[in-house]
Amino acid sequence: MVQLIIYFLNYVFLLLFFLFFYLNYLGAFLIISTYKFSKYESRKVYPKVSVIIHTRNEEDVIEKTLRNLRNSNYPDLEIILVDSSDDRTKEIAKKYADKIIVAKDTKGKPNALNIGVRKASGKIVYFLDSDSLCDRDTIKKLISYLDEDSVCVGINVPVNKNNFISRIGRLNIAFMNSMWLLGEKVMKTTLIPGKNFAIHRKLLLDIGGFKNVLTEDVNLTFRLHKAGKKIKLIEAYSYEQVPERLSWYLKQQQRWLAGGFSEIYGHIKDSSIKRSLAITPASLLLIFSPIAVAVLTIISILTWNILFFIPVILIAFIMLSSVHTFLEKSDYFYFPFTFFSLVFLQIGVAINVLLRKVAGKDVEWYKTPKKKY
Repeated sequence: MVQLIIYFLNYVFLLLFFLFFYLNYLGAFLIISTYKFSKYESRKVYPKVSVIIHTRNEEDVIEKTLRNLRNSNYPDLEIILVDSSDDRTKEIAKKYADKIIVAKDTKGKPNALNIGVRKASGKIVYFLDSDSLCDRDTIKKLISYLDEDSVCVGINVPVNKNNFISRIGRLNIAFMNSMWLLGEKVMKTTLIPGKNFAIHRKLLLDIGGFKNVLTEDVNLTFRLHKAGKKIKLIEAYSYEQVPERLSWYLKQQQRWLAGGFSEIYGHIKDSSIKRSLAITPASLLLIFSPIAVAVLTIISILTWNILFFIPVILIAFIMLSSVHTFLEKSDYFYFPFTFFSLVFLQIGVAINVLLRKVAGKDVEWYKTPKKKY
């Protein structure tokens, strides 16, 4: 009798799971798969744009990035480097940059970016990482949609795929890109990534520039939301590296999660932030997917009950369908392995961050190493 009750409860649980969870999942998938960007329309006049890059020992990648910027079709571009390097970065950059500001003791990327903003002569500032490569029209597209009360962000796509860790990183970024699309469609706004975004210099200065926190981009996002500014997602691409070593990936995700948790906790009292964090398909996908997959997989293994694994397969299928735009065909082969690796790694990092928080240990800023490619 007890066993029958257990089986009955299993089926009830699965039924409720399907009705509640998958209706949101399928709704999110339909939104992502049918998303259409606004049609790009060129402006008659393009104001001067200052590109700001913080560099620290980037001699392997900086020349390719700067040469790529010089090939941009934007008519009036100023390239500014805020350099904290001990290698040849500065010497290499002299061939391409308009201004190189040596700042050895910036105490973090946010302070370095603020230095660049203060030295910029452009009406608009555009931020890029030292290894990012843009399409020729990326900056032009962003500026075409930009106004004085908004921020325009582009889409960042991973390029390296040298090993299994980089494949996990590629899937993670693809998943985040899908969340940006979903958030823009559902909530009419999105998050600012750490690179490939443009903002009027005056707006950035008026709002207080970058704060010296773990995730300065998330912090800036919340402050702009609070000020009633719009963040627009534009079909303007840049291409970046993801970590190629497990230690690099874990430290990167630790900083991202710790910083993200801290910013959410710090801004949760604001009503506009509460609306952004409401229970929507986006938040369900972002928060509950890894937990649901991990729990159901473990239960399926412990009970030898395949019924618990069926929802996991469906989650994986819908996730792949949602992120395939940002992946290459070669990534599909690795997907069953990268999917489960990503789930358990993210849960492990989240637990580590929470334990450190309870123990009163701070997560330190970490800059992911970049390789020549």
